[in-house]
Amino acid sequence: MASVRDDDLKFRVRFLTMNRILRNPPSMGDGPVLKPMIKEAALILSLALATALIVNALRARGLDLLAPGRPAAGTDAAIDPREIPLVDAVRRQAEQSAIFVDARPAADYAAGHIQGALSLPDQEFDSWVEEFIAATEPETVIITYCEGTQCLLSKSLAEKLFDLGYVNARYLVDGWGRWKANRLPVAKGDEKGN
Repeated sequence: MASVRDDDLKFRVRFLTMNRILRNPPSMGDGPVLKPMIKEAALILSLALATALIVNALRARGLDLLAPGRPAAGTDAAIDPREIPLVDAVRRQAEQSAIFVDARPAADYAAGHIQGALSLPDQEFDSWVEEFIAATEPETVIITYCEGTQCLLSKSLAEKLFDLGYVNARYLVDGWGRWKANRLPVAKGDEKGN
């Protein structure tokens, strides 16, 4: 019998407490309830922002948050001297005055690439570089490309080639994406025609 009374007493205490809170809610101004809530929310938001920035910095394809603004995709304003505007790349492809190099993995190249481009994946650089050096003059204009404005494979490859003495190594930002969007000449299959 004592346990029923204890349970009944606990229920009444909870009921009276809730009733008192509902009749006299805590102040939402500068009262004691709101300040800790604001501090806690600010702390949670600060931690979330810090975590997001750290994760972004550690990602290989993180957003470049601190870089100066870059032109919208599809514009021809080059920022980096090794970056080539699309209009210049199209002209060079029509004139056949440059070697186009697809820096993406071979499977992406086989699925579709700029007509006449070589498949020289940046991530496999060591496996093909010696053969490329033996077959290519240092003054050759080389245009590397990959897909997406955040893709850095083409820039990385152009820099590696530049460091090897290919002073005319350039890269086309979002080359494959912009090339397709402008309905320029494309091909499919690997270099052997498969």
